Amino acid sequence: MPAFTPAERETFLALLVTRRAAGESFDAIAATPGWPSRPTLRKWLRRYPDLDVPPLRRPSVHWSAVLAREIVERFEFESLREICASPGMPDRKSLHNWRRARPDFDAALEAVRQATRQPPTGRRSTYTDLVADDVVWAVFEAGSIHAACQGPDQPPGRTVRDWARIHPEFARSLGIAYEMAHDRRIAPRLAAAEARLEARIRKLTGQRAALPPRLRRG
Repeated sequence: MPAFTPAERETFLALLVTRRAAGESFDAIAATPGWPSRPTLRKWLRRYPDLDVPPLRRPSVHWSAVLAREIVERFEFESLREICASPGMPDRKSLHNWRRARPDFDAALEAVRQATRQPPTGRRSTYTDLVADDVVWAVFEAGSIHAACQGPDQPPGRTVRDWARIHPEFARSLGIAYEMAHDRRIAPRLAAAEARLEARIRKLTGQRAALPPRLRRG
């Protein structure tokens, strides 16, 4: 990451104040693409102690059945990371403590995670049927996951392999793409080998025909 100019630093700090005042968490702001990292932002803030920035840490959120039900419902469409970054929601540490202290709440979240085939890391899977079809076609064209995932619009190879472990139908499609790609690669070699063999047979047949009749025996 290149060094930021003083003007860029002032711009980011002004935006930081505005976004914190609007309720965004410090972690969510620092995770914005193109923004300075959290340590850099904290270093800048130490240089400007008089800057009117809302506290970086959000106030603690206390447990309630209503809030827990909302989290479970939102988990069907959002990742736990996204939920915890929302205003009025507990941070990830608090959510973890809630799950440990309340088995029913943890079981409800786990049921949603399994039903939606989400990984236990809290990150929402980016798998969709449309993206999966695109990856399968890319594997057929390139011949391997590694080669297919070099494209700018393709997911990382590790992600594709994780999808294959979670989605059996995707794994089967990848296997078919591999086989078809392999057949397509070796088809020209087989055709060339057959052409060489046929040419060799024609040559030997011509040479044999040119021999005197008494030498063609055997």
